[in-house]
Amino acid sequence: MLKKLNTNEWLVDIRPSGAGGKRFRKKFTNQSEAKNWESWAKNEVKLNREWMPERRDLRKLTDLVEVWWRAHGSSLASGKDTKARLLAMSRAMGNVVADEFSVQLFTKYRHERVEAGISKSTMNRELAYLRALFSELKRVGEWKKDNPIGDLRQFKVKNLELSYLTTENIRSLFEELERSRNPHALLITKICLSTGGRWSEAQGLRHSHLLPGKVVFTDTKNGKVREVKINKVLEAEIRAHIKKELVQIPEGDSNPRIFANAYDACRKALERTGIYLPDGQLTHVLRHTFASSFIQKGGNAVVLQRILGQSSLSVTQRYTHLAPNHLDEAMELNPLVDF
Repeated sequence: MLKKLNTNEWLVDIRPSGAGGKRFRKKFTNQSEAKNWESWAKNEVKLNREWMPERRDLRKLTDLVEVWWRAHGSSLASGKDTKARLLAMSRAMGNVVADEFSVQLFTKYRHERVEAGISKSTMNRELAYLRALFSELKRVGEWKKDNPIGDLRQFKVKNLELSYLTTENIRSLFEELERSRNPHALLITKICLSTGGRWSEAQGLRHSHLLPGKVVFTDTKNGKVREVKINKVLEAEIRAHIKKELVQIPEGDSNPRIFANAYDACRKALERTGIYLPDGQLTHVLRHTFASSFIQKGGNAVVLQRILGQSSLSVTQRYTHLAPNHLDEAMELNPLVDF
């Protein structure tokens, strides 16, 4: 823009590389000099990279989340939940312009959240979500700079003790579930204890997911389908449950769900038993109980990994200390046995 000032000087005020680019302002004593310099500056920007610094990314954080969703997130099994979390984080941090997002901004947000009582584990997950967002945007060419939080360390968190239910605990829980008004909670609980399935996986089973001697989990955390065998008694219970038609089937649904939502019923039943569980292990204790029993009875950790659908054996090995022969190899395989 060329503008005559009250001082009779001429002001050149331009952004040759467009919005977000560097701004150049200079005064001249006459219009001719101003026009000549403006033309020269615009041409110099095209020829000399030093005159054309990196343009600002003026998108908001929520805009980046939407780009991530279209490019990648919508294909993830947990994409909707992750998107909701990313949007909530973006707004909580003021939904700043993308190139103003920094490690300092996130650490301030993280500190405030921890001070408000949010667990460090939760904040580690939020860091992982945001870090993955920028990494994916860079992979698809939507983010040109370095990952702004790529080098930020997570909090060190003590490993939580994995709780599991004893036989007496399970008996007490079944008694409470039998008293529940929810007709689905008890059978979902039995499926979790029999297969190691997550509550959401068992609760989301559909008619086609029940096959002779096994159930098929499709809506899993890592998106992989897995089959787990069940005994004839449990299979018969599930088939009898289906015949009772306890789930209202939407019109046109050719593959309806077997169960309605029953999480609250299980939560209340557990509360009535008085069984203490660490935070975050409410229905997940059923999965831990299956895994613990499997190992305690001599099951193989690699087989358990496949049943649980865990991508890393190191995660499954959390249960190996429960094996009856745990660490016996220390006695049998040390070098002194040769003397």
